[in-house]
Amino acid sequence: MSTAAVPTVWALSRPVRDGLRCLHCFLPLDDERVPVGIARGYWGAHDLSVTVYAHPDCPSTPTG
Repeated sequence: MSTAAVPTVWALSRPVRDGLRCLHCFLPLDDERVPVGIARGYWGAHDLSVTVYAHPDCPSTPTG
């Protein structure tokens, strides 16, 4: 899992943060989604970081 291409949690739309849409193409996700990293975000001492997902065949999804 690479976090280099994952923006902060504050830069994501609500459906992407909730794991409902692809991080790269923003299309709805199904059960075959793959994790692509963790979007980091903090509000004071509260860790609001979330795992973000993408389609396995999305052109922007890194492989390996």
